[in-house]
Amino acid sequence: MEGAGDHSRAVPVLDDGAVRLRAHTAADLAGVLQQCQDPLSRRWLPLPDPYGPRQAEEFLALARSSWRDPSPASPRYWAVQARDDHGRARFAGSVNYSRDGQGGGELGYGLHPWARGRGVGLRAVRLALAHAFGHDRLQLVRWRSVRGNFASRRIAWRAGFTVEGTVRGLEAHPVQGLRDGWVGSLAAGEPRAPAHRWLDAPVLVGDRVRLRPWREDDGPRLPPHDEAARAFMAPVLPPEDPGGYAGWLLRTRERMAGGEALSWCLADPDDDRPLGWLALFALDRPYFHGSGRLGYWLSAPARGRGLMAEALALGTRHAFAPAPRDPADTLAGLGLHRLGAAADARNAASQAVLRRAGWQLVGTEREATVYRPGGHRYDAVQFERLAGR
Repeated sequence: MEGAGDHSRAVPVLDDGAVRLRAHTAADLAGVLQQCQDPLSRRWLPLPDPYGPRQAEEFLALARSSWRDPSPASPRYWAVQARDDHGRARFAGSVNYSRDGQGGGELGYGLHPWARGRGVGLRAVRLALAHAFGHDRLQLVRWRSVRGNFASRRIAWRAGFTVEGTVRGLEAHPVQGLRDGWVGSLAAGEPRAPAHRWLDAPVLVGDRVRLRPWREDDGPRLPPHDEAARAFMAPVLPPEDPGGYAGWLLRTRERMAGGEALSWCLADPDDDRPLGWLALFALDRPYFHGSGRLGYWLSAPARGRGLMAEALALGTRHAFAPAPRDPADTLAGLGLHRLGAAADARNAASQAVLRRAGWQLVGTEREATVYRPGGHRYDAVQFERLAGR
């Protein structure tokens, strides 16, 4: 029977100077146990419940046995090692990929709580991918995650993965049951760098309003929607029930992660109460590169105080600010040269806001606004704003 030393010698050590991938050892038992009992790990991973020392020992045994399996479909498991704030080399998590024997594989990774937010996960993933595409000659590596796990998605995005879509019931959780999941892939010849920008909402501060990211606790604090908001903005309004708001926030963040849209909460600069919404969307479309659309909504108690005009100025300035050369810069400007906006022809207040903000009326599209399939058709008044004008 092979001993621990035999196993360790079979595992290639991968090192980039800051993070090391090595064999799992018995000394990692406490770290594995702590990682897998952590609330975030338990939320996103289909871990056994309960998770105790026996489950940690079974994982270590699996990691060791995978390297003794000579078949072309055996998985590859590494312990991730990094230095903490005191310079000590510590167990930081695990990374692995499966192999299907046909040139494909699937990536998996998880970090100990102390190692998160330090770039350790991305470095570990890049080391594992280099081995997968180099030594094991894989042609394609797939990635999956529970829908909503943006920390995992951000690492995959930074490593070059393209998220192809969402699969319903992709993963079975021992407590939560079936959960929807994201799927993505990276081919051997593709750059291991972001294929597009991930848009985070920067905080933009004015005298009357503060633009900031939406948060989970904003839903219960939103003012009730009035008749005007429901009449003209129903399809994009944050739902007033907790479950509906959570779904709206998830979809909003997904579009930002995909580089499709940028959404802000308009908040009171004094007490941070949510007052409305501003979004830049339809970004980077074929035939319309450098253009985008603007949408907005303001709650009834906040109207008539000049808040929206100021919000439009802040958001427009960010849209026209230069885009970064590095797509991993998520907070810089969008580098657009043109923005468009539309208002229901009956919505005189919305049109007045755009005019006061310096937007130019460019025409009317007949019967272009239809709020639901088969519903009434209304004219849409179109406005535009060009950079530098």
